[in-house]
Amino acid sequence: MHHTFLMFTFIIVNLLEIALVLLWVILITSREVSIEQLAGEKLAWDGTTDM
Repeated sequence: MHHTFLMFTFIIVNLLEIALVLLWVILITSREVSIEQLAGEKLAWDGTTDM
């Protein structure tokens, strides 16, 4: 019982760390590249594929 509880908390801590890292990366990328730029690039890319 105790061993499974330790594994459970270990998994939760790992998931929290991964979530924090993802959030940090998203914040940095959104600061460097605005969402409008990404949307513009996507629209331009979709336009070229249509041709």
